[in-house]
Amino acid sequence: MRNSRALIGAGAAAAVATWWFTDSAPYPYSQRWLLDLPLPFLTLKRLDHVLQAREGERILEIGPGTGLQSLHVAPQLGPNGQLDILDIQQEMLDHVGRRAKEQGVDNIVPNCADAHELPFEDSSFDAAYLVTALGEIPDPARTLGSCPAWWCSRSVGGRVG
Repeated sequence: MRNSRALIGAGAAAAVATWWFTDSAPYPYSQRWLLDLPLPFLTLKRLDHVLQAREGERILEIGPGTGLQSLHVAPQLGPNGQLDILDIQQEMLDHVGRRAKEQGVDNIVPNCADAHELPFEDSSFDAAYLVTALGEIPDPARTLGSCPAWWCSRSVGGRVG
């Protein structure tokens, strides 16, 4: 009896782990509040270090969620810069737009599209980033394989974070 309970517990844990690591559905809007919780290893300071956003740049964020990073990065770009945010869920884009308006941030441009079918010309961006969104994208290798369409060529200073 004891062994069967342990076996059932291990099986349940394996099933949950399999679901957790293979689920690639977009994060549900109804649970958006979870997206604003601090991430110990993905801090805004770390994002600044990796992204190195500069005034006047055009940057792409894929999967902005509720805008935690968007609302931090966009002001760094200044009035002549632009942060394009791309999400497959219009609700998330609308949420970021409302928060940006409340905070007086007006250089965020929402784009409702699939990360596999980017609606931008090649070399449109100085940099691109995504934070925790890759696990929500079906076929992430395909998405990353289309990276050249996201930002300027690395030979001319394009960055990805």
